[in-house]
Amino acid sequence: MKIIAANFKMNGNTQFIRNWFSNFNTDTENLVVVGLPAIYLENSVRNFNTSNLKIAAQNVSKFNIPGAYTGQISPAMLKDVGVEFCIIGHSEARDYFSEDNESIYEKYSCLKSVNIKSIVCIGESLEVREAKNQLNFISDQIEKFKTMEDEIIFAYEPIWAIGTGLVPTQDQIEEMSCHIKSHFSQKISVLYGGSVNSNNSSEILNMKNIDGVLVGGASLNAEEFANIAQS
Repeated sequence: MKIIAANFKMNGNTQFIRNWFSNFNTDTENLVVVGLPAIYLENSVRNFNTSNLKIAAQNVSKFNIPGAYTGQISPAMLKDVGVEFCIIGHSEARDYFSEDNESIYEKYSCLKSVNIKSIVCIGESLEVREAKNQLNFISDQIEKFKTMEDEIIFAYEPIWAIGTGLVPTQDQIEEMSCHIKSHFSQKISVLYGGSVNSNNSSEILNMKNIDGVLVGGASLNAEEFANIAQS
């Protein structure tokens, strides 16, 4: 079983999401995780959550104790409305909201405390890749997680491949997945994210050390995403 995750980002409205789930064919043996904007989580958990389709948050606060954190949503609040998964550390959050490795680890720890599974995004820029420093860069991003003994889901998303149509070679993806897993003794899942679509998903999902995909733009089309989920 693979993990097929969608990230709607800041897209959609009530009717769009209702139509999306109506058009999405859930006939797959894979686990499907759909990351929605926070305002639509509770209703979607109530209406669309199934045994093999889970609703996910796209981010969460690093604070889990109620307090004066205007605009923030805590892990406990996500748990309260039935959310089981949460994406953290996405390259856009790192870029736009200045999230760093420390705050992402704090979010992971808070989510773990309320039994919500994290999809921890990691990945290097083109500048880092061209400097041939990508392995050290990824090692730094996962360093704090090495003390954890539970299963962790990482999503490797080379920043230079997100929304560009560029996809790393199989050797590049396999190298990074093996590198990530080599830091841990327990089971680690590595998803690939970066310009994934129905044309390349089968090839990616058939890679020996890839355990699923994180899909951005292509996930907004229910039929396209269903094709990926059934790859």
